[in-house]
Amino acid sequence: MKSYTYKLKWLFYVSPDFFTPVSKLKKNLFNVIRILGPRSITHIYFRDEDLKILHKISGNESFRVLKKEINTQLKKDIRIYSVELIRR
Repeated sequence: MKSYTYKLKWLFYVSPDFFTPVSKLKKNLFNVIRILGPRSITHIYFRDEDLKILHKISGNESFRVLKKEINTQLKKDIRIYSVELIRR
């Protein structure tokens, strides 16, 4: 019997554009994390404009801890263009 490993990805842009402020983009990201359940997310990748990985944090934390880590990474590095959530 074969078994398959499924990997689900969500990519959220957190770089400001002309129409959407950063606060709205971050709110959408945190709403999806809350809906999925923060402990079900295995990895969070921070990517630049070319979609290269700049930073990586592991999931399986509480919502408060993940929110704090994401906010500190976004404040620390201005090159971050998008946040990718990985669930396996």
